[in-house]
Amino acid sequence: MLKSLFKWISIAAIALAVIALILLGVGYILSKNEKETRALKDKLDERAIAESKVRTRADILSGQKSISRNPLPPQPRKPTLRLPVVEDMLAKQVITNNLVCQDVSQCELFDTGRTSLGCVVAVNGIGLSQLNRLNFGGKETECEETITNVQATCHHNICSIK
Repeated sequence: MLKSLFKWISIAAIALAVIALILLGVGYILSKNEKETRALKDKLDERAIAESKVRTRADILSGQKSISRNPLPPQPRKPTLRLPVVEDMLAKQVITNNLVCQDVSQCELFDTGRTSLGCVVAVNGIGLSQLNRLNFGGKETECEETITNVQATCHHNICSIK
């Protein structure tokens, strides 16, 4: 019995020693990786600082003010020209992603002016703002349905036209 107890204690000690060696090895690998990563980061930071100094000197030599000292104001976005097919695809995606509502006060009507989109659609407030940002081109004369002729409703938590 004492022999059996000694055998199990020696097995447990060997298992703990193996686990300790594995943990020490992993710790060593992690610390080595951290040192290499810090050295690389420092090198990249130094390179970025050197490049910004070169750009600043080049700006001064060319007579322009430094970008870092006098940032330019953001330029207003210009409307981009899009094909009607692509515009319709974007609008359809916005419409289908913004139909969810809880009551009728969340539903809004939007006049697309295109028969391919359904002339007038009902969407939630988020969809309305996204559709307004799409800047639709010209309206089609084929649309007989207007916002004054229809009313938005929330039916089964989906905005629809009444």
